[in-house]
Amino acid sequence: MPEVGDAPAMETFAKHQGEVRAIAVGHDPKRGRLVYSGCEDRRLQITNAAGKRIKTLRTKHLIGSIALTSTEVWASGPTYMFSCSRATHGSATHHASEANGVDLFVADDTIGCSTYHGSIAHGGDEVSVRKNCGNGAADTEFLYGGFYDGVVRYWKRGGKRPKSLTVGTSGAHVALAGDHLVTASRTPAHIVVWKRTAKGFVEVRRWDTPAVAYGTRMAAWVFGEHLVWHNDKVVLVFEWGTGATRARFDIAVQGRERVEVVCLDGADLFVGVGDEVRTVKL
Repeated sequence: MPEVGDAPAMETFAKHQGEVRAIAVGHDPKRGRLVYSGCEDRRLQITNAAGKRIKTLRTKHLIGSIALTSTEVWASGPTYMFSCSRATHGSATHHASEANGVDLFVADDTIGCSTYHGSIAHGGDEVSVRKNCGNGAADTEFLYGGFYDGVVRYWKRGGKRPKSLTVGTSGAHVALAGDHLVTASRTPAHIVVWKRTAKGFVEVRRWDTPAVAYGTRMAAWVFGEHLVWHNDKVVLVFEWGTGATRARFDIAVQGRERVEVVCLDGADLFVGVGDEVRTVKL
């Protein structure tokens, strides 16, 4: 198991002309694995498994998140959402948005955007949020928002008043994994997995994490059988089923570089650091 000191070195997989903010991985029947990465240089870059750039699409503003449906690529950024065909990567369309888009929820025929301010929308349901909402998630019953005060607020679809789940005293990130809710907080620095029950959410697992500096990104996502957490310079990989630590990577950063985004596809970990997408096998 890779640990501090003996973890394999990361290799540069793709280069951008600005800070990488979003990564998504898709699989094409003819072209195999395709890695989509977007950044502040207003470009959505598509790279094949060999690390060869096969196409670059220009967008109207920086890209904050990328999501894939079976047929389309979606990206969000301040004041807009962008989509194009996965088959041809053509017919690009920009969709105006009055809010400052952060995360994108995408399922076939269901488009939505979570925001720093404005609203969280998914599948036709929409709720207004305060300015300190940093990310969100959605399932068939609720819309969720992770807020800077350490609270996850969630709205029943069609409802107006949220319920609250306190996960820390500052900084909350929220993600979904089936009927489990995964939260990460800045203070205290930990990840908590919650099971949804008829009476609310019950804690089922907790991990302590390295400290998270104020003003830097922190997130925890579930990719298949693994949970991946990151702060500005550390990436932790846990086994979802057992809770065991699979790997820790201390990322070499220089100057203003920092880890902005992670994505795991099978055993291949992709990390956005500065203007690079780096990769390493678990």
